[in-house]
Amino acid sequence: MSATCQLTLQSDTAVKAEFRSEALVLAPNDETNGTAIALNSTRVFWTRDISGIGRSIWSISKNGGEAVRVANGSATASASAFVADDGNLYWTDYDHLHSTPVGGGQEALLFTGSPIGRLALDETGAVYWTVGQCCSGDNSGSVHRMENRTHTVLAEGQNPTGAVAVDASYVYFTAFDGQAGSIRRVPRNGGAVNTVLSCGSGRYPEALAVDPQNVYFRLVASGSATTDAHVQVMSKADSRVRMLSTGNGSGDSTYSFLEVEVNASVAYWNWSNGSSPHGIFRSNADGSGFGTVDSANDAYWYGLRVDDVAVYYYHYGAIIRRLK
Repeated sequence: MSATCQLTLQSDTAVKAEFRSEALVLAPNDETNGTAIALNSTRVFWTRDISGIGRSIWSISKNGGEAVRVANGSATASASAFVADDGNLYWTDYDHLHSTPVGGGQEALLFTGSPIGRLALDETGAVYWTVGQCCSGDNSGSVHRMENRTHTVLAEGQNPTGAVAVDASYVYFTAFDGQAGSIRRVPRNGGAVNTVLSCGSGRYPEALAVDPQNVYFRLVASGSATTDAHVQVMSKADSRVRMLSTGNGSGDSTYSFLEVEVNASVAYWNWSNGSSPHGIFRSNADGSGFGTVDSANDAYWYGLRVDDVAVYYYHYGAIIRRLK
């Protein structure tokens, strides 16, 4: 690939150019890499299961280089979901919430409860999560926030299914009351819980993301190939719902781990079941611009994360960065 550019110089000028590979394998398949990924501004975090050591959390520069171990031991033995900012890494093993400095150091137990779902961070460094048994409908679940080690229960009497996202005002979470699923929200400092979207009988949302304008989600809707596992977006302004992933064909959530991310009004998702090809896909929030980020016919596409520059994901044992 070649490119040219024209410059008009008015005085002494320094020009600097940086060339980066469109696709970069940050961690090759050595049969140790896990499928969960987290990002901060400069680094990528993921788990490794190494014989004789067990599960540990590692990080590497987004531009590649030497990987370093951030956390290991009994606290990371079942690490399943994690998030990071430039100060701390947070993870859960379903029953506990832990943290450690992103460069490694003292590990701290922050919370105990079961089961803990996915995690979300806001711009202040506060971390959010839900606790509750999926699909029981017993109203025993709750929504939580922690900032500077101060823990707040934002809502009780809920039926969360694990996914959580946060915008400038609210914490959004997925729910299922034993009959029907929904997306609900509660103010970031606590208050009344209200339903944003009702998903219908026998259907529940598994993946969730938000931006200032929209709520993005994926439903488990067994038996409905036009809805099951598909990516949808709901406008916060008028509650209109639009399908983004029709270009993927028939959906199937069976044995899938559904993910959706959003950056700059573009949604990204993994497609690991249903019609092939499988892979990582994208669409603008208005439904235009459907396209393939990376694809193949295998089903090993997980850990999707996105920043302003690139898309990061697990594929067939490797951790990959692909420029937008």
